[in-house]
Amino acid sequence: MRAINKTAVLIVTVFFLFGCGDYRGQTSDSQKISFEQIKISEKDGDCDDPNSDYCAEIKIEYPVFSIPGKREIEKKINNFVRKEMLIPIFDGNVIDSFDDLVRYFFDEYRQFKTDIPDSYQEWIIERSGIVKFYNDDFISLGFSEYAYLGGAHPNHYTQFFVLDLNSGNNITLEDIFIKGYKPILNKIAEEEFRKLKELEEHEDLDNAGFWFENNKFSINDNFALGDDGVTFYYNSYEITAYAYGPTELIIPLAKISELIKEGGVLSEFMKQ
Repeated sequence: MRAINKTAVLIVTVFFLFGCGDYRGQTSDSQKISFEQIKISEKDGDCDDPNSDYCAEIKIEYPVFSIPGKREIEKKINNFVRKEMLIPIFDGNVIDSFDDLVRYFFDEYRQFKTDIPDSYQEWIIERSGIVKFYNDDFISLGFSEYAYLGGAHPNHYTQFFVLDLNSGNNITLEDIFIKGYKPILNKIAEEEFRKLKELEEHEDLDNAGFWFENNKFSINDNFALGDDGVTFYYNSYEITAYAYGPTELIIPLAKISELIKEGGVLSEFMKQ
């Protein structure tokens, strides 16, 4: 067995306070919320040698929250983040910890190199959870993974979630918008999409290289909230060919003000 040259786990802690740059202003001292961004990085093999035929690398980054006075919600949100970060890389693995995630990754690579010793292939996984936006009421999170385990090109995937800071629950589009919102929101979002992609008003989407069901534009459920609006994210292969990459579509709040539910998490923005 080749000797393993493995870097030490690196943990970096960075503190951010809700209220610093918060769109809605500072919270009370008793409600200050902070998070630390944890980073884990490990390598197996001769990754520093550009001519090496043996290298596997995994990088993980995710937030851990502290919510004074709301410890049950804090626990719920941190468990949610942890669950998303510990999704198995390979089918059949049961992952209970970050140590398990890293160990299974390297075990699979070593087995691959044992089975195909002449392969010059390197493996890399970069998995991250980041805070995209926050205020007193909700947190918008983005979970992304970049993976290259062989093949024609790497794979990228991003999933957004919005969590309610008063319950720890997922916020859905139905929680944000009035009943019957979807046809109007689709129409507004399509206008923004066509601007983004430089398409004419009546240009055929299929002919332009986009894959929407029945050739009709539609929003998806992969969204984040912020002071700039609602962001919808379409991953590679979801609506167009891999070569064109993902699509991040921002719908400004001013465009959808009539659809925002009274008392919902976006209603306070409209009072500014």
